Amino acid sequence: MKKPACSRRVQVLDDFQKFISEATKTRKSKLGMTYIEARESILEQLGWRNGYEFSKWKLNELGKAQKIENCPVRQSCIFSSEQPEGNPVYIFDLKPMLHFCDEDEMTHSVTDLPYILETEFDTVLKTSMTLNLDRTICNIWDANHQVPQILANLEWRKADCSCRRNYALACWDGSRMNPEVYILKNKEHITRWASEWGGIACFEESVLELLDDNHPIKNCLTAPYLVRRLF
Repeated sequence: MKKPACSRRVQVLDDFQKFISEATKTRKSKLGMTYIEARESILEQLGWRNGYEFSKWKLNELGKAQKIENCPVRQSCIFSSEQPEGNPVYIFDLKPMLHFCDEDEMTHSVTDLPYILETEFDTVLKTSMTLNLDRTICNIWDANHQVPQILANLEWRKADCSCRRNYALACWDGSRMNPEVYILKNKEHITRWASEWGGIACFEESVLELLDDNHPIKNCLTAPYLVRRLF
């Protein structure tokens, strides 16, 4: 039977639960604990007092994901089939990710957790779901920034409003997930996409200009960034 479609947020939560299960098995084997003891110790290390508190947190996150799924404004922006091409657009991809903040306000990702769980048994982390700019899909070389010789294998890039809007569909990698590709047409759309929905979005230059020059969303999307040179 085909697995029902889900959102990226739900997939992130499912993957995290699988990670905890695997980490629990490893700790159980290494330290001779029962499965419950190992799981509870890991959850405590990650900031939950027990399995019940973790389950409540996950149900709350699933509720948030469902609320986003059902948002009428989001559904009105979904872009699921090719449309007549208009003006060039920006295309960005915001992916939901779990972030973990320690007592020193240092932020960690899921990839850091195996080391943390192995070496810092007294660490208590605060967990949150955030949206991360994973890809600036349409970008060009930024000639205004120079790279030091020691970093010659890197180059500065910046977002460019030059893509065809239908190219956004080709960038969607969630064939078994609900659509998260959007056409954004006003200030509310771009603000809610950046702060709540995530996913792949395309929009014209005029939409980005609706944000104030110092708006944090605009600053994030237009800031130059370093990437490895391809040649």
